[in-house]
Amino acid sequence: MPGFAILATIYLVLGFALAITFVTFWARNREELREYTRFGVYTACVFCAFSAVALAVAHFEQGLPVGSIVLTFALVFDFFKITLVVAVGAYCARLAGYAAFPLIRPRLGLEVEPANGAVTHPGHFDADLRTKATWVAVLVLAWLGYSKLLFWLFSPQMAEPLQEMLSVLEVSQSMELTPASALALSAVAISEELIFRLGIQNMLVRLFNWRGHKYWIPVVLTSLLWTIGHTGVLEPDWVKLLQVFPAGLALGWMFRKHGIECCIAAHLLFNLIMPTLGL
Repeated sequence: MPGFAILATIYLVLGFALAITFVTFWARNREELREYTRFGVYTACVFCAFSAVALAVAHFEQGLPVGSIVLTFALVFDFFKITLVVAVGAYCARLAGYAAFPLIRPRLGLEVEPANGAVTHPGHFDADLRTKATWVAVLVLAWLGYSKLLFWLFSPQMAEPLQEMLSVLEVSQSMELTPASALALSAVAISEELIFRLGIQNMLVRLFNWRGHKYWIPVVLTSLLWTIGHTGVLEPDWVKLLQVFPAGLALGWMFRKHGIECCIAAHLLFNLIMPTLGL
């Protein structure tokens, strides 16, 4: 699969370059990022605790090893990764005039952040929450319907490299939703949204001053990178890419309008409903 190898190489190179950029950006602005770093640490602690529970459930359900050096390193790596992308992403979003966590931060007693130059009024919180929930439902239903149609038309299969990897790990290749798979799919949704929609998308805005009407540029670029990261999942490969890219654009728009919580909710719901539809 030469196409897969090329795209995977591009993804790894860009990922490494972005990681260096995040670290450099944080180091140069660490004083201004102090509050956001603290919030990033809290977020990373919650995420790592969730990941640890997922690993424990996978151990009891499928016999996967827990407590090994590799898994410990993975959790430590995730802690620093999530801390970094949340701190930098929330900071850059604030500078661009968007509220990164419009639902969570006010609940924690932090300042109500501006979105598109306007301040969210606490008195309208309930109505705003209903609006956000409606848009999450619309996006999930549209994404599921589009995916079902796409898979019905082209009947893709799980890619051989992925099948081999699952066989080596002695993980079931069944699409059945179990407690372990539900937790794993949820962790993937949370981490991808924090990394791509919050972190990468808003750091690009800050680095290249793509604010206002230019915000669509980082949305497209982030969606492209996220799409490339899904290569090697299905055969033919282009079906997965065609499924993922429009969703990335919609999630990028959702972050701008409704914040990262809605992106996470939509992605998480899609991941959990997807196996029940045979996707």
